Amino acid sequence: MTNEKFSFRGQRAGEEAKLVIHQHPWFFFKPGLKVIISVLALLLVVRFLGFSVFLTIAFVILAPFIFYEATLAWFRWTNTLYVLTNERIIAVFQQSWFSRQVIEAPLGNIMTVNHEIAGPIRSMLNFGDVAIRASGASED
Repeated sequence: MTNEKFSFRGQRAGEEAKLVIHQHPWFFFKPGLKVIISVLALLLVVRFLGFSVFLTIAFVILAPFIFYEATLAWFRWTNTLYVLTNERIIAVFQQSWFSRQVIEAPLGNIMTVNHEIAGPIRSMLNFGDVAIRASGASED
């Protein structure tokens, strides 16, 4: 998504966002699979055991976990951003509710940009990994 009206905390005077993107929606596959399996487990209990005290207990225990997994996945996806401005590139990784990592590099320090699309799912959905190497960056 290109959005020159996009603003963010730490934006410098005269700095304009040229490109703002999120992770690919495929990010939701693993948490979505967990939610679907949990819901199917509850439905199977209802199908074979009927409504009972056991089902009520299972629902009371599983429902908060299902809700937590779904909302955490959505929160991480909406708050993980890649921003390309006229001065720098910024990557914001939302790792959990209270953990965020921000990496930025001035455009003049970028030495190489590599991308890789590996595997049939990534090829069909046209997404992959981008690696940017900048001078002055430390490798972990």
